[in-house]
Amino acid sequence: EDKEARINEVMKMMGMPAEAILLGWYLTYGLLWIIPAALMTVVCWDSVFQHSNKLLVFIFFWLFGVCVVTLCSFIAVFFSKAKTASVVG
Repeated sequence: EDKEARINEVMKMMGMPAEAILLGWYLTYGLLWIIPAALMTVVCWDSVFQHSNKLLVFIFFWLFGVCVVTLCSFIAVFFSKAKTASVVG
């Protein structure tokens, strides 16, 4: 949706560095992935990862979420429409 509206190009024209835009995306989705990672850790607490360190399990799930965001960013490069990218990715 941002790509179709060309929001990134407008922000770059206004002087915002590309690193700030990328950092904003990663901070937003990094914080949003804390909740699902915590829920998955709690669900797997006594069954799957019974003898594992709970903090490491949480970090594993959180890093998985961050990797999903990175993969989606990579896939979005190849498409100009958001609907097409969501169907493929």
